[in-house]
Amino acid sequence: MDYLLFRRQSESSFIPRLTDPPQADRGHSSFTPWKLEQNERTNFERFVLFLYTLGCRDMNSYFFFQKMTPIAELLLKHTAVRVSLDPPFEWTSGIVSPVYCDNRLMTGFTEPRQQIVSALVQKIRSSNLKPEVIAGTATAAISWAAFVAAELDLPMVYIRPEPKKHGSKKQIEGYLAVNSKVVLIEDLISTAGSSVKSAAALRDEGQSAVLGIVSIMNWELPQAEAALRAANLEAISLTGFSEIIPLAVERGDISEEESERILQFRADPENWAKKFL
Repeated sequence: MDYLLFRRQSESSFIPRLTDPPQADRGHSSFTPWKLEQNERTNFERFVLFLYTLGCRDMNSYFFFQKMTPIAELLLKHTAVRVSLDPPFEWTSGIVSPVYCDNRLMTGFTEPRQQIVSALVQKIRSSNLKPEVIAGTATAAISWAAFVAAELDLPMVYIRPEPKKHGSKKQIEGYLAVNSKVVLIEDLISTAGSSVKSAAALRDEGQSAVLGIVSIMNWELPQAEAALRAANLEAISLTGFSEIIPLAVERGDISEEESERILQFRADPENWAKKFL
């Protein structure tokens, strides 16, 4: 189980001022959640030993922890992701699907929202992307991009589906300096159409480099992988189809028999409904 570690935002390094221990107040604005990645835990254990040698026996005086619920579990629990054969869902693209995602719902739940933002931030950091600007696709990823940009203290822009037909006729909203290094935030990657179009706008209109796409959810469809590869884009996600379906079975949302039919969706989404419904 991963944990969220709360520490002072004002500290530039991991080590806090030992002479001024913070109060362990979950809602205090001077704390920010920090997910301990696997490769960071060894250093953290060494740091705990270091504090112990200094006589800091009560670690709760300096840090407090909160178990981090897996992102897939959060999305299913709050119905941001739904799995159903009867009835199925129709996507904007016209594909009839056994799965549906609306991550905008998660902005209405404060603690799960913060866990998702923290996970996005840590994914950016652990992937060594080092962006100068955070971008979001309109409209569903705008809020997530804003949360991430605020957490990283970086500028933020968003990309319209199409250029405006009036005024400046821009597709990118917000100030974006030429030659900026941008990470694009997506709430969901399905066919990757919006991701590819947004990245093209950042490269062409914005004259900037797209370091990568970081999404909350990915349906892991072959056509999406092909589209991203053709556009020379790397996408990383917090969770995806292969994690969601087994978890839905474990939770009792669907049966084992239903999951076998649902798992066929990824291989041939356009024809899945004709074969399995």
